[in-house]
Amino acid sequence: LQGEWPNLRVFATPVTHQWDVITLTGPRARDLIAALGTDIDLGKAAFPHMAWRAGRIAGVSARVLRVSFTGELSYEINVAVRAAAELWARIVAAGQAFDLMPFGVESLMTLRIEKGYVHVGSETDGTSVPDDIGMGGAIARKASDFIGRRSLLRAEATRADRNQLVGLIPEDRTARLQAGAHLLGEGARDGSEGFVTSACWSPTLDHAVALGLLRRGRTRKGERVIVFDDGREIPARVVEPCFIDSKGARLDV
Repeated sequence: LQGEWPNLRVFATPVTHQWDVITLTGPRARDLIAALGTDIDLGKAAFPHMAWRAGRIAGVSARVLRVSFTGELSYEINVAVRAAAELWARIVAAGQAFDLMPFGVESLMTLRIEKGYVHVGSETDGTSVPDDIGMGGAIARKASDFIGRRSLLRAEATRADRNQLVGLIPEDRTARLQAGAHLLGEGARDGSEGFVTSACWSPTLDHAVALGLLRRGRTRKGERVIVFDDGREIPARVVEPCFIDSKGARLDV
């Protein structure tokens, strides 16, 4: 409306704030929802990953998305704001039998970095195009026109030396990596060749892992780079940007 049809007399009313979302994630998420009581068929065939269903959970009307930002079997339960506190209380009570534990944003970010999931605003910025973060195939399969296609065909968006998403593991497994650190080629030190976008200590692997945007990154898997951070030089290996469950077996259950 603002960019293409500013003269139309149209009012857009956002309703996002009328919904709350409770995410259940982990290998027993399906069992917990079943224990709460639901009229939604939770079977793998009836409710596959990346699908959504509408129904009732613990007597509460909900829209449920089987999507995941943790790499585990997950259900995002969308309910009206007025019903959220009641459903939360019922989930916590029923969850005691499943060793349920609430988790916050930092845990969520650690899990998604281990899995290599992109966080828009961390792995992307105003200069990013889908191919930079490994999503070029999805765009290439679009046969019809869409807003932005022309921009993706410009020389700047298609040049071979763009920064591309990679994983990074420090050679010294006790070293910690920081988001914002520059990536330097092991030989020539004639300037930054990229930067770390997200980093954490992986409790699962017991060492640091990071995601980064590296010049021609997809062609440099196995290469040694230097992570330059506030005067420190930390050798690291370029790897695939997924550190755990690369085949997605935990999601397809």
